[in-house]
Amino acid sequence: MFARETYRTQERRRYLVLVAAVVGGLYLLLSYLSDLWTDYLWFDSVGYVDTFRTNLLATIAIGVAGFAVVFLFVLVNLIVANRLAPRFGLLDLGPDEEVIERFRQWAEPYGRRLWMGIALIIGLLLGTGLIARREVILLFFHSVPFDIADAQFGTDLSFYVFRLPFWHLLVSFATNLVLFSGILVVAVHFLNGGVRVGAGGRPAVRSGVKAHVSVLAAVFALVRAASYHLDRYDLLFRRNEGFYGAGFTDIEARLPALNLLVLVAIVAAGLLIWNIRRPGWTLAWVSIGGWILVSIVAGAVYPEVVQRLRVDNDPFAREQPYFERNIEATRLAYDIDGIEVRAWEPSPTLEPADIEANSTTFDNLRLWDPDVLTRTYQKNQEIRPYYRIDQVDTDRYMVDGKPRQVMIAIRELEDGNPDIPTDWQNQRLIYTHGFGAVVNEAAVVGEDGQPEFVIKDVPPVATVVEFELEQPRIYFGETYDPNRPVIVRTGTRPQEIDFPLAQGSAETEYDGEGGVEISSLAHKVAFALRYRDLNLLISPQIRSDSRVLIHRNIRTIVEELGHEIATPQEAREILDLKGADKVNF
Repeated sequence: MFARETYRTQERRRYLVLVAAVVGGLYLLLSYLSDLWTDYLWFDSVGYVDTFRTNLLATIAIGVAGFAVVFLFVLVNLIVANRLAPRFGLLDLGPDEEVIERFRQWAEPYGRRLWMGIALIIGLLLGTGLIARREVILLFFHSVPFDIADAQFGTDLSFYVFRLPFWHLLVSFATNLVLFSGILVVAVHFLNGGVRVGAGGRPAVRSGVKAHVSVLAAVFALVRAASYHLDRYDLLFRRNEGFYGAGFTDIEARLPALNLLVLVAIVAAGLLIWNIRRPGWTLAWVSIGGWILVSIVAGAVYPEVVQRLRVDNDPFAREQPYFERNIEATRLAYDIDGIEVRAWEPSPTLEPADIEANSTTFDNLRLWDPDVLTRTYQKNQEIRPYYRIDQVDTDRYMVDGKPRQVMIAIRELEDGNPDIPTDWQNQRLIYTHGFGAVVNEAAVVGEDGQPEFVIKDVPPVATVVEFELEQPRIYFGETYDPNRPVIVRTGTRPQEIDFPLAQGSAETEYDGEGGVEISSLAHKVAFALRYRDLNLLISPQIRSDSRVLIHRNIRTIVEELGHEIATPQEAREILDLKGADKVNF
């Protein structure tokens, strides 16, 4: 009777564990699908569905390819390690016999399923990690030539932008895969009895195990050779004293050292394979020791000696050719390599006619330091503690047909400010946007030493008609928390707060087209799962005409769109910022 009750209790526990696992798995799946779907809705709302589709297909392809490579490589090595395992009773396993026997007894019932399970887990962890470097892979497959060669290797410059990062990624991935697989293989061989501790504490290794480990070590050496080869190109990115790029020591010492290390790594791989047919590990240890010695002497000591004895005592003479390379490349990059240099003799006097002829320049000489002016704006023009002025920029606008340089900033809502009530309705529905801009003339200082404002205060007051704000509400900005969405609505109350009044606040309703409509129950469920927010599902304030502004941070928007926004005007159209050209978008 007691045994029967125990069995029933165990069965109930198994059932509950199974139900919990199913429910948890279903929740995770629905959460992932909700993120995917709401992302699609956002990309569709800004007209970039093709970007979403490209990112999704690339993610799937990269994840599947990375998983397949890792899974197959690890699985093959585990199967080989298992087949090389000695049979029971064939060896005197010594003091570690009990550990090995227990492992075999535990692993034998599972057979190949155990190795497939291990390979599956490692494939998911290591292989899908390539998804995070999706942009590097996409750039590689969409590279275009620049038709300009670098001065050292004669390689098209597009190689350094599109292909070199990909090859580095591939070599890093291969290094981690081979290194991790090697450690795993050695552990499996030990647990199978192929590696054991012999007399005097020395490891005793079976011949098949030696061949397996040697092949993996040789592959690792070849991967390192590829890494050394790529490091040669990285010399062009070094920061030297006074300039960026390869210098005398890099070309005369580090480059030959890397070429030598490529050769040494390849020779080491060959010696490791040759060592399979020779007794012991002497040849392998000699090759590895020689490799380490060359790495230290040629890769570290020799360049330092060259730098100290040949460069530091006469840097200008040694580095002059590389200075000239740097200057030439910089001029080419900024498209100023065709500028003609002429001698100009400055005049000791300045005539009124000269000033009149250059009045536009003189009238727009900037007198304000943006860093100092930012603090002035914050002190005098934030108006309320829940507004935030983060930085002041310089811009130019046409006034009366003439260009005028101004200092400009926008007044954004400060996310997380303690003066904003923390309840859900205020955080999501009422405090949704900043308000207005602050502008002053760059070349004018007021009588009190303060900026001469063209736009100031809340609501905005403009002293020049060209600067009147058509749409002062700031729904999208540079400081907004990328993970804090807001919900805007049309024709519902309570309304969104525009700015405070003596009694209460001025309110508004959203009249733009940005954001994703919560137009159905499915949309509500998806957003509730995305943000783990039940209120999005049950709140009566959410209607079919409500919109979720998923991304309000401009930098995040550009990153999400894969840097495909070509111009500020295109960005304004995407974000539906009416009059955004007057708030320095």
